[in-house]
Amino acid sequence: MSYFMDPERMMVERREISFRNAVFKSSDKAYWKVVISDEEKYVERNKIEIVRIKEIQLPPKSTIAPLSILRHALGTTIDAVPTEIKKVEETRSIKYVYFFPVEDGVIEEGDLIGVFKIYPINVGSLGDQEFLRSPDIKPKFESLTANITYKDGGKIVRERREIRETWYSRWNLGEWRMLLADEDLKLEPGDARLVKIKPIELQANTIPVTLYGYRNPFGTVIDIYSPGKPRKIEEKKIITHVLFMPTDEGEIRKNDIIGIMNIYAVSAGGIVERLTPFMTQKSRGNIVISKEGKVKRSEFEHKPFVFRRSAIGYLKPIISAETKRIHANKPEKILVEKIDIPSGSIVQPMGAKNHSFGITIDIEFEEQRFVEEDRVVDYAVVVSAVDGEILRGDMIGVLMQYHVTPLTYPELFIRKYA
Repeated sequence: MSYFMDPERMMVERREISFRNAVFKSSDKAYWKVVISDEEKYVERNKIEIVRIKEIQLPPKSTIAPLSILRHALGTTIDAVPTEIKKVEETRSIKYVYFFPVEDGVIEEGDLIGVFKIYPINVGSLGDQEFLRSPDIKPKFESLTANITYKDGGKIVRERREIRETWYSRWNLGEWRMLLADEDLKLEPGDARLVKIKPIELQANTIPVTLYGYRNPFGTVIDIYSPGKPRKIEEKKIITHVLFMPTDEGEIRKNDIIGIMNIYAVSAGGIVERLTPFMTQKSRGNIVISKEGKVKRSEFEHKPFVFRRSAIGYLKPIISAETKRIHANKPEKILVEKIDIPSGSIVQPMGAKNHSFGITIDIEFEEQRFVEEDRVVDYAVVVSAVDGEILRGDMIGVLMQYHVTPLTYPELFIRKYA
């Protein structure tokens, strides 16, 4: 494993570790920690910056992921920078993050630049699955003061606010929505763009998460964007754009499917009323396939459904199967040791498990198939803040694999278990 022992001086450490596939059980509660810049830093569009933040302490038996929505007027936090190698079961700290700017400007000390979701999990060997219990942890919550930033008439507005960290309930209920382009765009590798999509309404008390592996052949969605002043989880939002990172030269056409978004419910209020009208909606978009230099578009009708995600999951390391030179801010596809993804399951990345020269922003299946089918991961898409080299045998990330079950009548399920 390769990591930045000292990110400010770019001191890289390599250590051999023992890692095996493991099973985990997540809690039905989670919480969030705000990411606040601890320095003033000038950032440039499309150039990943390592930003020092006010230290975040992670309790034992927990993992993290960025809240998938732009949280600063200039860009988004895409992951934490690992500065030590510790197990999930150990106490850890986050002192630096990777920040991806969508335009030039200055991050001021005290600006809120992101939010991390903290998931308590218990980890065991594959034979321990039936004996695993949800972890019982008591995190320390803080009231913090930070600058909330957003654009108004082309100018950055900063509002000083007090932010209270808190718990939220995880229902493990989700909906799938297609992200449909609403404009035509030419793409160049590494030139990330805010792409206009057909608007999606996020109801109050929901969390959006882009689905790993289901992407356009020319790139991947790394965040979503809601215009105007940032809104709380408890408020409705309209998603109008996505931050799209091109990996290949190509084009997006209006109505192309450029990604899939999971929308997870995190509180009980209004779930039945929210899901019932959604079940009657359908959407159509173009599935885009690129093979041997030829691009094919096929119209696809998405019949919406709600699914339940299991609290039990599996941890699978992503191991490079080749040695490859990586260039700063240029996305690269890297061959990895094959990972089997069984039918009826989805995967998401575990935060703060990236390589010093490669943040894994997506994966690629040998063949694009439905979730109901077996799939095999053979490539990862990585991007780095600096030039470097990934060696064969390096761990470049960890996948969290969940089983999902479609719910034909979600209203009955909710009434039973609410």
